[in-house]
Amino acid sequence: MWNPFRKKRRPEACEPEPAIPTPEAVREAMELHLHMRPRVERATQERDRLMAENHFAARIRAVYQGERAS
Repeated sequence: MWNPFRKKRRPEACEPEPAIPTPEAVREAMELHLHMRPRVERATQERDRLMAENHFAARIRAVYQGERAS
């Protein structure tokens, strides 16, 4: 419920200044990204494969149930 007596938030007080990344931080982030990339690629391929399998299984089930209904 809306409270008219609550303290108003000042957005400038809540949001800290965005930090400018140092070259070392950028280098570390890039190394981590390149290290994780093969895992992400494998996970994406696995997800796509499972989605395709599920799609075809659903189509086969639909055809099978259609035949049983008729």
